[in-house]
Amino acid sequence: MDQHYSHQWIPDAFPWLESAIVRLCEVITFTKGWDSYGGKPVDPSVGPHVVRWLSYLMESDTPIPRIIPVRDGAVQLEWHGPYGDLLVQISPMGAAEVYHKERYTGAVWTGPLLRYPDRVRYACRVISESMKPPALVDSRDC
Repeated sequence: MDQHYSHQWIPDAFPWLESAIVRLCEVITFTKGWDSYGGKPVDPSVGPHVVRWLSYLMESDTPIPRIIPVRDGAVQLEWHGPYGDLLVQISPMGAAEVYHKERYTGAVWTGPLLRYPDRVRYACRVISESMKPPALVDSRDC
């Protein structure tokens, strides 16, 4: 029997999902002290919570965030673009804390993602739009 891995279960609506899962698996394999300061390994129970929050925040064309381990066993999702920065830290219990800074105004807000769900989704969308390369213009259209 062929033991190859099939990606057919990944919905077309989530083209970023495969890359996110691969990166998450890498992060979960980090051992104690991965940061050379005694950082705890990422708790594997955070995985399903990360996928759930990504599914909530991202649209089909949203660039995948950086997926980074946190010293206490959590995972942080990071989007950085010309508009600003959005960081979402997800605990092994599934709680999500947000840090957002708008680059133009300098406005900063932090707190539980569930306190600002629409605001966080909007920030994710705007930052993602600012990360995309500009569309190429055909010189014949000028």
